[in-house]
Amino acid sequence: MDFLQQYNGSKIPDSTQRLNVFALRKSQIFKLDKSLSTKQFDDSKKRDLQLIGVGSYATVFKFHNRDTGEWLALKRANEDLSEEEKERFAGEFDFLNKIQSQFVISVYLYEEVVPQYTMEYMPYTLKDFMEHNNNRLDFQTRKNMVAQFLRGLQDIHEQDNALHRDLSPTNILVKPQVNGAISVKISDFGLIKIPDSTLTKTRTSKKGVYAALDPLLSSYREYSRENEIFSAGQIINYLFTGKQRLVTNTQIGEVVTRATSSKSEDRYPSAKVLWEAVKVCGEA
Repeated sequence: MDFLQQYNGSKIPDSTQRLNVFALRKSQIFKLDKSLSTKQFDDSKKRDLQLIGVGSYATVFKFHNRDTGEWLALKRANEDLSEEEKERFAGEFDFLNKIQSQFVISVYLYEEVVPQYTMEYMPYTLKDFMEHNNNRLDFQTRKNMVAQFLRGLQDIHEQDNALHRDLSPTNILVKPQVNGAISVKISDFGLIKIPDSTLTKTRTSKKGVYAALDPLLSSYREYSRENEIFSAGQIINYLFTGKQRLVTNTQIGEVVTRATSSKSEDRYPSAKVLWEAVKVCGEA
C-alpha cells in the first residue's frame, strides 16, 4: 500500500470521537511576536485582511475570497527585510509553486509591489490540533496523518534535493474535512535549503526546533537528509502519542528510535523508507 492508498479515507470512527473544532477556532495559528491591528483593508484587491501571525520574516493574514466563497491566506514580507531576504521570500514562492504537492501548502499568486503572495488556508497547526484532539484519534487515523506528512516530505526531497530544515508541530498544518477525513500539509519554508541556490545563503545560523536537538548535527550549515529524518522521527512520535517525549516501548517506538538514533548508519535513508517501516506497525 503506497502513501496515497494509505491516507485516503481517514475518518474519525464515531460520534464520540468528534474533533474539538470549537476549541481550535479560539486558537491562533501562529504566536504573535508583536501586537498589530487584527484587521486591515487591502485597497488594491479590496480584501478584508484578518491577522493570524507575525514573525521576524513575514506577516500572515487570512481573507475571504468574495469570488469563490473560500478562505485564503496572504503572506506578506515584512518591511524591514534586506534585498537579499526579499529575494529569498520570492524564492520560497517559486519553490512552492514548482513543487505542486498534494501534501505541501499550495501557493497561488505572487504580488511583487509589496511583496506578498496568496496561499492555501489551513486553519490549524498540528500542535493545536493534537492538544485539543489527541484522545479522540484512533491508531489508523494517526497512521493516515503520518502517511500524508511523510509523502509531503518525500515530495520536498525529490524537488531539487531540497531540505525543509524546520519540521515542527507548528509548521505542519491540519484541516478537518466535512467527511471526517483529516488533511495534513507541510508549510513554512523560511529555512529551506536547496543545493546551489541563493535560498541557502541566509539565516543559516538559525536552527529548527528538532534539528537543534539532533546529536549528529554539529553545524547547521552541514544539515543533510539524515538530520531531516531525525526531525521526521520526532514528528511521528508526536503524531502517535501527542507527546514531545519519545515513547519507545511500542512498534512505532522502535521505528522512532531508529529514526532518531545517534548513529548515522541506523537512520532511514529516506522518507519513503521510513514510511515503509511505519506502515507495517500494528497498534499493539
